[in-house]
Amino acid sequence: MIDCSLLALDYSQIELRVAAHMSKDKTMGEIYQTDGDIHRETASAMFQVPIEEVNDRPQRKAGRTTNFGLIYGISDKGLLEAFQHEGITDFTLMECGDFIQIWEGKYSGYFDWVQEISAEARRTGMVRDMFGRIRWIPELQSSLKYVREAGIRQAVNTPIQSGAGGIIKEAMRQLHPLVKQWQNDYHVVCRPLLQVHDELIFEVEDEYLSIIAPQFHEVMVKAVELTVPVKVECEVGKNWKQLETYSV
Repeated sequence: MIDCSLLALDYSQIELRVAAHMSKDKTMGEIYQTDGDIHRETASAMFQVPIEEVNDRPQRKAGRTTNFGLIYGISDKGLLEAFQHEGITDFTLMECGDFIQIWEGKYSGYFDWVQEISAEARRTGMVRDMFGRIRWIPELQSSLKYVREAGIRQAVNTPIQSGAGGIIKEAMRQLHPLVKQWQNDYHVVCRPLLQVHDELIFEVEDEYLSIIAPQFHEVMVKAVELTVPVKVECEVGKNWKQLETYSV
């Protein structure tokens, strides 16, 4: 009987990294270039405390929720609801509005890009992602204000979500011949099982795990070059529940 394990390779904060790449926001770029913790950096600004004094909950967790919400244009009410969904009940609607203003000030380059994308979408009726793929947004021509506003959110969301999705698809394309090589040429168990959001999960023969894991990790890191570093986290375990960090 051949012993096998699950190999999970997960793109870390890929949507935020795509946002930093596309917007060319200086602060985001510096954080990622120095391998900083962008959630802790955001929390430090939100709560006006030194970065080394930021606690994990609620501060860093609130910073994480704010980061992922604000790149998609969340409102103060939406941010409050997101906090509550995450079990963070410490903040008021007014405080959420203050957090948004602080975020906009810290990552002002991102909001300049949002304005450019919004203006282009209104002018052309469409947006492009980093691979040149087009999404038409007919909502921008609506006579209803709330429909137009939804169209603007789509205009901002699309380049980021489609860009992140494109990166993982390109990684899958580049991994495919390697998987076939391990299977057909070396007769090693190496099966792609699942894509879960930004994560790819394989079943790999234990004897060859120390070779396959770094090989696949390198492919995913280099699949698409961004202006900020791409980071992929690797985990291994006998089942999904037992996955643990694996050094590559």
